[in-house]
Amino acid sequence: MDKFPVFIDMDPGAEDALAVMICAAHNCEIVGMSASYGSVSLKDSLENLKQLAKLFSVDCPISRGANRPIVSAAGKDEDIEKNHLKSWDAINDFVKEYPGKLTLLTTGPLTDIAIFALRYPESVQLVNKLVVSGGSMGFGDVTPTAEFNIFADPHAASIVLDAGFKEIVMVDLIGASTGYLSEMEADRLLIAKSKAGQLLEAIRLYQKR
Repeated sequence: MDKFPVFIDMDPGAEDALAVMICAAHNCEIVGMSASYGSVSLKDSLENLKQLAKLFSVDCPISRGANRPIVSAAGKDEDIEKNHLKSWDAINDFVKEYPGKLTLLTTGPLTDIAIFALRYPESVQLVNKLVVSGGSMGFGDVTPTAEFNIFADPHAASIVLDAGFKEIVMVDLIGASTGYLSEMEADRLLIAKSKAGQLLEAIRLYQKR
């Protein structure tokens, strides 16, 4: 089976690392990744993403995304190398390279995807599928009704949902929080003494806190 191209935009924390691991191990070709603000700062997000790419042997360009919501008070840019390609420009480049084939996967706030849609509206219809980790049905993890990724930038979420993507798949709070490895599966990876196993053990300990 031919691999399908995927671009991942994320604010890599513990759970997000699993998304990279699964995509790297299955029939996906990770053509690019970008780091955004979210659960950590943009600077930390970028460093975490570089480490994940190295850990799972993902050889692809890594771009930098937004460091604050699309509608926000002016703030100082973080001290990050200025030669990083911006994520919305990188997404547009890959959409044109894989027209009608590229899947966008985002596991953080939707700011970067919204900026892409605003700057390159003609490219939105060329995206095969947008997969979003975000939203909730009746309860939240930030407020009683709001899920973090949507709450972090609701204006961006509104822009993305109205942008005209051909297909949007939303994995809500329940779906995102119930996708996990069993204790036995994690133990097998740990026994193998692989780097992935060590990472999963760290994630498992984090989730038990």
